[in-house]
Amino acid sequence: AADMLDPAWRSVIALTDSGRPGANKPAKPRRLAIFFDASASARDRDLARERELIQSYLRALGNVEVRLVAFRNDADPAMRFDIRNGDSAKLLAAITALPLDGGSSYGAINLAAVGAVDQVLLIGDGLSNFGGSEPNLVGAGGARPAVQVVHAAQRADHARLARIARAGGGRVIDLATQGDAA
Repeated sequence: AADMLDPAWRSVIALTDSGRPGANKPAKPRRLAIFFDASASARDRDLARERELIQSYLRALGNVEVRLVAFRNDADPAMRFDIRNGDSAKLLAAITALPLDGGSSYGAINLAAVGAVDQVLLIGDGLSNFGGSEPNLVGAGGARPAVQVVHAAQRADHARLARIARAGGGRVIDLATQGDAA
């Protein structure tokens, strides 16, 4: 009984919520940034497959404002698209029309220059061969939206893509192995 009063003996009971699957389903984004790698190496990706995923995702979102930023060794100015009822035709036409040339610098990605967004889709192979290689995915005012990384590439820098997704609280979706539902 004397041992029970010894301050070295203590018990702690904690109740934690481990979360049930689907219980904390994230809200649909209202503003989405898409960073699209339009460097020469993009020719080696399955661009049609990437566009299919974008179309499926925007159809599921319904109404969303999209800021498209193509990047190579530098980032192009953001183009704004207002998606209504999942109609992404104009956005997909703009992506299809992008010239695929030059080196790629993932360091050219600067979320703060895009404006406030709720989510980021980064589409590319992660192969950075020009300038900086680490993107700035902190938004204006220090906001850190979720970052999902998507690619349909046979050759990719998987470690870089995983690091980018992990830092943004997201994941890598390899379209060669996963369907649109993922």
